[in-house]
Amino acid sequence: MAFARQTDVDAVASQSEVKRLLDLDTTPWYKRPNLRTLYFTLIPAVLGCEMTSGYDGSILNGLQAVGPWLTCTYTTRGYHDRVRRSLTMIADFNTPTGAILGAMNAAFEPYFGLLTTPYTHPTHRPWLATLVLTQDIMQSIGAVLALPIVPYVNDRVGRKHSITIGSAIIVVGVILQTASMNLAMFIVARIVLGLGIPFCIGGASQLIAELTFPRHSAIINGLFNESWYAGAIIAAGVTLGTFSRPDNWSWRIPSLLQMLPSLLQLTFIWFVPESPRWLVSRDRSDEAFDILVKHHAEGDRNSPLVHAEFAEIQHTVRAELEFSKRRWVELLQTPGNRKRTFIAACVGLFSQWSGNGLVSYYLAKVLSTVGITNKRTQQQINLSLSCWNLITGVSGAFLTKVFRRRTQYLMAFIGMTIVFACWTGASADYANTKNKNAAGAVVGMIFVYYWAYTLMHPLTTSVRLQSEDMSYWDDC
Repeated sequence: MAFARQTDVDAVASQSEVKRLLDLDTTPWYKRPNLRTLYFTLIPAVLGCEMTSGYDGSILNGLQAVGPWLTCTYTTRGYHDRVRRSLTMIADFNTPTGAILGAMNAAFEPYFGLLTTPYTHPTHRPWLATLVLTQDIMQSIGAVLALPIVPYVNDRVGRKHSITIGSAIIVVGVILQTASMNLAMFIVARIVLGLGIPFCIGGASQLIAELTFPRHSAIINGLFNESWYAGAIIAAGVTLGTFSRPDNWSWRIPSLLQMLPSLLQLTFIWFVPESPRWLVSRDRSDEAFDILVKHHAEGDRNSPLVHAEFAEIQHTVRAELEFSKRRWVELLQTPGNRKRTFIAACVGLFSQWSGNGLVSYYLAKVLSTVGITNKRTQQQINLSLSCWNLITGVSGAFLTKVFRRRTQYLMAFIGMTIVFACWTGASADYANTKNKNAAGAVVGMIFVYYWAYTLMHPLTTSVRLQSEDMSYWDDC
């Protein structure tokens, strides 16, 4: 216990020294050749993780305005025959019973009602929302399955290999999704995609936090989160360009292009150094020190800042390796960790329950409720919203230097509450009066809402527990 207290004191002293030396260092990043090269390499190697997630989140929005995807054209026969073809997948599971049958019923039970549902225009089909929700749930199931594995892989094989594993899984999922010949194959592909994304995000978030220059860490982590919208822009643009095709390639092309960020990661990750903290934890301190010297001191092995950083890493890792035997239990062992875990759970849950799901997955349906039913208009609004979100998200990332992190959270949640209340009121007004001004207000409120939503992603955990909490947060 005395060793733990002394190590904590040493770590705090090292952190204070790092902060003091950072205040004395005024050289901008773009005047540091090695650091500049590192950052330009990180963009394709790491930011693609959230881009893949954003592409995946946006593609379902776009596909809801794609005719062949809506009508499930896996056969040229009539509507009811197409539904029956989708349901015949059940016979391929050798007459499932018990828990397996129950799980399949939970996923596919809504589709049995299609057999007695009269054919209507695709936008009026009552099962469309359930179809999208089921496919979104399947992706989430994959993410939940990865939750207990990601931290161990991340800390066992390193941040870079975690990104590589996740990217490879995503490529497999994209191939399955693009080649889907029936609903079952598409849903399995969604599960595989959900399995790969947490490996990428878990490894990338820690690699950024542990490899970047200390002064830039918060900003780059914010940019990492907001790169989600860069992927969403690409997905929205691609679906806008292909949705008018009359064949299945109107949705297969957007699906196929989803693998591009992962292919970039698999190519460029080998040019990025490993996390110094992970190297120290694996008794590879010399390599860690060399990386810090090269990228944080431009080759100056006598740099006081690098020595202070290295000492802080050693003190922290030594204490954590000494006392961290049961990793997940650590999340609840101390009052501080319990508080951080509670915050991570709340932020993860609240960020998904704050109303963003309405637009993230059901934008076409939301727009239809206020009279905007033209498919091209819906695609254009989807693309415009993704561009707007990227602009506001990047701006929010730089606000970490202006506002405290808790202040940003409060600004975000208070803003979302106010805007969502106005949004709900305008929607109710349109439903009662068909007032076009109310419909315009709904569209405007969607954009303002996301301006508030993009403010709220700073880290709250200790370095050692980031792997667990980032996985936990992502899967909430």
